[in-house]
Amino acid sequence: CDESTARFYRDELGLDMNPAAPPPRPLRPQSAVIVPPHNGFGKEEDARQNCLSLHPKPPRQNVIRLLENKGKLLRFVAKIENATGFDVERVFVVSYFLDSDELSIFEPPVKNSGRSGGKFAERCKVRKPGSMDYYAEADVYLGARIVVNTRVFVLVDADEYTLQYMEAHPEVFPLADAASIARRVQASAGGADRELRRLDPGGSGEVAPEDFKAALMASVPGLQ
Repeated sequence: CDESTARFYRDELGLDMNPAAPPPRPLRPQSAVIVPPHNGFGKEEDARQNCLSLHPKPPRQNVIRLLENKGKLLRFVAKIENATGFDVERVFVVSYFLDSDELSIFEPPVKNSGRSGGKFAERCKVRKPGSMDYYAEADVYLGARIVVNTRVFVLVDADEYTLQYMEAHPEVFPLADAASIARRVQASAGGADRELRRLDPGGSGEVAPEDFKAALMASVPGLQ
């Protein structure tokens, strides 16, 4: 009650109307937030926000990376690893978006193939198998294997922009570091020279491209 009412009860009736301190409320244990596995609808980052708040907000993004890499993507030609049957001839285009670290996979339609092609995987972030980490820029390069929707894709080729981008960023793509490769080839020149001479017993100075590649890979450690 207010001060005037409390004074009346105290002076006229001898009652103290000051409220007693409420007993302390027991602390309720906070339950841990359990995020269920993604059901495949929409993006996982957006779905997770619904589990963290009653008023979900868009997930935070790296604005600087978005501005620096807006519209940039790396495109690779991919094949299914250990494919059998009709899958042997299937060819896919894997696109990696540098501004958001997202992947998309598209299968170009081929006439009279019995397959209509189209989207194999919508643009989204993809987790590495058995890990909570997403595929990053350094994980996509020629020869890399990525797992999407339980399928293993091998990146076998890339467009010219992607090749130039990887060569311009050797700190991210060490296998595309031309200077490092040249140093390793020079250090192993003796072994490569002997192998090339063995492949060219007539001394013509010419070997088949596949033999030249095999000789370098056999002589230079770590060369792919």
